[in-house]
Amino acid sequence: MINQKLFTLIKVVASTALVNTVINVQPTNAAVLTTFEAATMQNGTYYNQFGNNDDNGSVTVYNQTFNGNNASKVVGNQRYSSGSPTINGVTKNYQWIDNGKLIGTYDQISVRTADSYGGAVDPSSNGRRSNYLTVNPNSSLGGLTQTTLTFEEDQKYFGMWWSAGDNKNRLAFYDGDNNMVGNFDSSLLTQTIQQMPVATQDLYKGNPLTSPNQNTGEYYAYVNFFTTGTSTIKKVVFSNATSTGFESDNHSVATSYNSIRGTAVPEPLTVLGALTAIAFGVAFKRHAAKVTANSEFESNLAF
Repeated sequence: MINQKLFTLIKVVASTALVNTVINVQPTNAAVLTTFEAATMQNGTYYNQFGNNDDNGSVTVYNQTFNGNNASKVVGNQRYSSGSPTINGVTKNYQWIDNGKLIGTYDQISVRTADSYGGAVDPSSNGRRSNYLTVNPNSSLGGLTQTTLTFEEDQKYFGMWWSAGDNKNRLAFYDGDNNMVGNFDSSLLTQTIQQMPVATQDLYKGNPLTSPNQNTGEYYAYVNFFTTGTSTIKKVVFSNATSTGFESDNHSVATSYNSIRGTAVPEPLTVLGALTAIAFGVAFKRHAAKVTANSEFESNLAF
């Protein structure tokens, strides 16, 4: 008979590979590449500079600031605009319009004035910190668990100033046929930051627009989402089921891009990877069965 210790080890390894694979399967994020940058942007400014002064200069980027004004300001290839949302309340069917062009519609938004949890700076606010979007089920903070942004045109890029980030913030991206093409699990981003050197982690801790940094127990960054291949984004769903809140500002979109910038966030285990692991587990079990019946193999074992 085969050495019992070896046979037991083979069974445990094979079974573990199979069981863990099933548990860890998550929706694939392969069609959307997620990257992030420090919340303090270059040249002392704090707004998204994707496409400005780099090789994306030919791409028009539209930015939603939630500032409560109807003016549109152009900086390079960046366009900044906002409607007139209800401050510290909920606005239904909030339209994102830039110089008469409808970019998209939010089904419902809760907007708050700048504080330690959110509110970035952008050119259209003359250097002042602006309002920000929050998804929070707390009734005093809007009472929303979800906000959906639907675009008029398919987009290849979406970005946001992610503030007071925690592990409960979620994004889901859908194409024009309502197929999910990607998702954002904020826990993956926080884990990525926590694996960086301490000095680098400090770039993302606390609100960089306050002096000294406030709310240092949470993370702040600019997060970019680039669709790959022929995939596009027609709808973005922001969700946060707990009172921790999902705060964001300076939403940015572009129908194309020339390059990808930022530090990549690892993707969750894909279905293909799961199937590969399952196949490995099954093959390992079959090998164990063959070993049991192979007396010649047994005689050559050395312990």
